[in-house]
Amino acid sequence: VTVTMDDYYAGELIDKLDMLKTNIDERQVTVQAIAGALGRKVDEVLTTSMSACAAANTQVHGSTGLTLAKIQEVHTRMGNRDVPDDGARFMPVSPAGWNDLISIDQFSDADYIGPDQLPWPTGITAKRWFGMLLFTFSGLPVSGTTRTSFAYHRSAMGLGMNAEPNITPSWENEYAAWLFVGSLALGSVIIDQEGLEAIEYTE
Repeated sequence: VTVTMDDYYAGELIDKLDMLKTNIDERQVTVQAIAGALGRKVDEVLTTSMSACAAANTQVHGSTGLTLAKIQEVHTRMGNRDVPDDGARFMPVSPAGWNDLISIDQFSDADYIGPDQLPWPTGITAKRWFGMLLFTFSGLPVSGTTRTSFAYHRSAMGLGMNAEPNITPSWENEYAAWLFVGSLALGSVIIDQEGLEAIEYTE
């Protein structure tokens, strides 16, 4: 496969005098914000490539929320296509989708899964179920009230980076301020469409 690399930047100026008016380390806050923005861009690039290829496989549709039947259908489809069930299957779901899962007895009832796999009270935000690691992620594509999640095998996804996320500070005399610039260069491509499944549900 071939992937195109794109450059991304995120920058912020911190006025020298403004730094005197706050009781926080504004530089540290800015670095954390830029790092978060770069991480979010990586997520966006991955979900965009998934969305572009999702139509190649039959999607699990429906006007309902995330249900046991939909998870079972994903498991069946991936199994029928011989997607390896080796612990490298993943499925991010939206916060609303996670709430749907919590309402499924087979996902959250100790009678089915045992006390050590309960989503509460230990604050579990990721859980292995049907051979997939399910976890919450708010950046999944949504159209109206229809959210799209993706089940995928790690080897089916490709992410290339020309430059890892990096944040560079510099003093700008013209503005009497510190300039923090974050940058990265990356691209994503689907290596094997057979390892990807799209699931639609309402929120």
